[in-house]
Amino acid sequence: TKIRAPGGELIYSMPEAGAPGQVHAAFTGTEETDDSLRAHTTPRLARWCADLLVTAEWAGSQLVLRTPAGAAQLLASAVDDAILPDVLGCIAGDDTVLVITRSERAAAQVAAHLLALADPGARR
Repeated sequence: TKIRAPGGELIYSMPEAGAPGQVHAAFTGTEETDDSLRAHTTPRLARWCADLLVTAEWAGSQLVLRTPAGAAQLLASAVDDAILPDVLGCIAGDDTVLVITRSERAAAQVAAHLLALADPGARR
């Protein structure tokens, strides 16, 4: 992206984490393994899942995450920022996040992964 530097000149800059259209370099669009989910998990995602994720359920390729009131946008932002394989994007309300994945299998794997991150016994 082209931005204006403090001195006024135009320079090129890397997009901010979670910027629209950002794609992880290793993403092929077909990864659905637990290892690839772990590899894309950021400390921020792990922390917000542990602190905010109440439930995760899926229907088809749609995953619904529940949080305490007012916390959905924090969790959705962390999911988007992590660029999890086969997650197309999130929409956050007040206490609910809708995550759209590429397949039902991906939705089930992402739900299981996020719930594992939310489990205090699973923290390292």
